[in-house]
Amino acid sequence: MRLSFRRRPRGRFPAAFRRIAAGGIFLASFLVLSSPPVPGKTWTVKDSPAVCVLQKVRVEVAGDDGKRATRTEETVYAIRREDEVLDDLRMVRLVEAYEIHPRAAEVELIRAEGKPVRRRINSFQRTPFLTDAKYVSDSELLYLTLPKLAPGDTLRVRTKTRIEPFLGFSVEFLGSSGLPTERAVFETVIPESLAPRYKSFHGVGDPKETRKGGEIHWKWTAGPVELPERERLGPPPADFLPAVSIGVNRIAWGPADSWESLAATCWERMKDRVVPVPEATREATEDQADLPPEDRLLDYVQKTVRYVAIELGPGGKIPDPAPEVFRKRYGDCKNMATLLLSLLQAEGRTASLALVLTRHQSGLHVDPLPTLQYFNHAIVCAQGPEGDEWLDATDSYGTRQAPRYDIQGAPALVLSGPGRGFRRIPYTGPSRNRSIRSLHLVDDGQGHWLAGETKELTGLAAERTLRWLDRKNDIAPDFRKYVSSVGLTPTDSVRVDPVDTTKDSTSTCRLAAVVPVAYPLHYVSGRTVVRPAWNRDPYPLQFLKKRKRKADLYWPALETFVDTVVVEAPGMRFPGITDSVWTDEAAGIRVKGEQRATPGRLCLVRTITITAPVLGVESWGEARKLRRRMIRWATREIAVETPE
Repeated sequence: MRLSFRRRPRGRFPAAFRRIAAGGIFLASFLVLSSPPVPGKTWTVKDSPAVCVLQKVRVEVAGDDGKRATRTEETVYAIRREDEVLDDLRMVRLVEAYEIHPRAAEVELIRAEGKPVRRRINSFQRTPFLTDAKYVSDSELLYLTLPKLAPGDTLRVRTKTRIEPFLGFSVEFLGSSGLPTERAVFETVIPESLAPRYKSFHGVGDPKETRKGGEIHWKWTAGPVELPERERLGPPPADFLPAVSIGVNRIAWGPADSWESLAATCWERMKDRVVPVPEATREATEDQADLPPEDRLLDYVQKTVRYVAIELGPGGKIPDPAPEVFRKRYGDCKNMATLLLSLLQAEGRTASLALVLTRHQSGLHVDPLPTLQYFNHAIVCAQGPEGDEWLDATDSYGTRQAPRYDIQGAPALVLSGPGRGFRRIPYTGPSRNRSIRSLHLVDDGQGHWLAGETKELTGLAAERTLRWLDRKNDIAPDFRKYVSSVGLTPTDSVRVDPVDTTKDSTSTCRLAAVVPVAYPLHYVSGRTVVRPAWNRDPYPLQFLKKRKRKADLYWPALETFVDTVVVEAPGMRFPGITDSVWTDEAAGIRVKGEQRATPGRLCLVRTITITAPVLGVESWGEARKLRRRMIRWATREIAVETPE
């Protein structure tokens, strides 16, 4: 939506463009300026091929009703040397949308040698914005392509935009997420009658304040702003930028002095869309009649309504009536959530629409002041026996017990009911997200060995696998590849058991396959040994391999991984193995090793559990010790006595 609630568009866009279109509830309430991509490496002010010399933004909220605002921006880049990141700087982009109306633009390319290039808004080309089979929009992209940039050039972009209706401030970042910024300035002018408040994050500090003519003028400055090196599963660049959040007690749709009043204001605009869908028009779901309504109706909407992001005027903010969504059988997230809410209420269930920020949970660790511009997705919050349940109708395999990973830990605004207001969606515990893999190596007594693998998945792991099966529909090639990757040699074709899946309160999935393999034992220094056949540096331990780390590591989900290796052969013995269990834990990661041996059978089990979403960089050394202990235990050679 635009309260759009649509998810992030696919494809390559420059960094600031991605920030604006990111995630999808609304197009953000500001323009897309000339903006670099997030580079492959991290630049400093001294070594960057281009530097943002000045980033200046000013937002003026007009009138005591707070229904409109004007945003002016100036960005200046200094070009130092040739680099591929300059290609995106040549493209200057603006967005014309429901509440975003560009009024002026001036682009000036000052050449180190030669005549300057100057362009105004009438020189921009127009094209539909995000219009294809899955994204439908009446917004327009205005763009201007500049000549090739050269060292010594200066690029200056000035724009002026009217924002009406003004639905509140987004979180404002000082500095570029792509290139270093020498100086960033953010200013606001707001009528005192709107009782503005602010919060500052990431060290930006308090603003310089002046008051004149019933208006409050705030000015924040920062610089130089440089980003640390990007690390896998680390915070996104925005988490390191100075940031400001501003709230006012009025927006175009009504009061917003608190999260509760903002929720009520938004609900007033949406509640008449949550109307009953006539029972006679709803197909029976006999195969799921015994499921709770939350599970049955969520699955029903996921299967019968096609997700299409729709941004058409005010309809990019307000959902269609539930019967209309049902009739069309397509809609964006807010439309699908509205239909689901209507069906739940028809069966007497207590639930509400909820606006969500979809992004990796490492992102944007701020609780902003009340604003609709913070969110980009819509779901349903239902009251279950164990508390709130978060139902995402756009997630084809999502369940109420296991919301998709990019909304776990995310901020949410519940629009109605006694608990309406600002929340954070909790994480699904590792006991609900399990990946259990068992590999059996069996000697049939005739000198032939079989490798049989079984995977039992629940929660998020099952949902990801179900999506993968939708695309692949054949696990045999991947199973054969897996068997080879753990040191075994397939000698014949793979036999695959039927995939067994269930989808009730938590998705589950069971996969099984068998393949003949070459003799799996090894001769080392005159003795026979078995090397455990499994991934020797598995997720999540592989992420602890790096010697040093500069930023915290954020896991996509809380999960449990269980790997079992069983070796069975008549008469075989394992004299060096005694039954034992050991455990170790550090910084939200728990590892456990088990071993058991009887005549003719060896069983090894390792369990790795992620118990906390964040591994702090201060615990990096401790976590690496944990990894080393597990690898030593899981990669040793185990002596084997075989019958003569």
